Amino acid sequence: MKKIILLFLINLCILSCTSNQKIKNPSLLKNKNFSYKNYVFNNSKKINKETNWNQIILSLINELLKEFSFKENQSLLINSIKNNTNIFIPNKYITNMISDIIKRKNIITISPEQINETYKKIGLLKEDNLISCAKEIMLARYIHSKYVLCLEIFSYHDKKLIEIKLIETKSGEIFYKKTSEF
Repeated sequence: MKKIILLFLINLCILSCTSNQKIKNPSLLKNKNFSYKNYVFNNSKKINKETNWNQIILSLINELLKEFSFKENQSLLINSIKNNTNIFIPNKYITNMISDIIKRKNIITISPEQINETYKKIGLLKEDNLISCAKEIMLARYIHSKYVLCLEIFSYHDKKLIEIKLIETKSGEIFYKKTSEF
């Protein structure tokens, strides 16, 4: 009985402890005007403060379209970018930029709304951080998309690299793969 009362008192003490620290400047949390559009932050070093994503992505997509030609009624799934670095990457901005470039070339792309609906039907979370080409291929098969465009950003010997892969949904065959430094 003494042990039970002692445990009850210890729990009561632990649960009654609170942190009453206040945020010194709460207006910093509400700053909605800050834009991440062209910025990449690296916490460990002061390099890569600004990256010209337009130039990097445009050159990669143009090389892809020179090497591979899409036929009529073939759709392309562009979902998101896998970030394997310790830097901030503006995923939505880059994904939208890629979609816009490819739409200008008259290639059918799967809309973000359709991707979100499919995520819900399959039971996957859109906010899932475990982005993989296998998951995107499964998603593309469910949507009946012909190809998947996978992008990955990673570090290798203090170099930041971006890799783009065009994968056929049905077979999983990689039709195009390019890695470049930024």
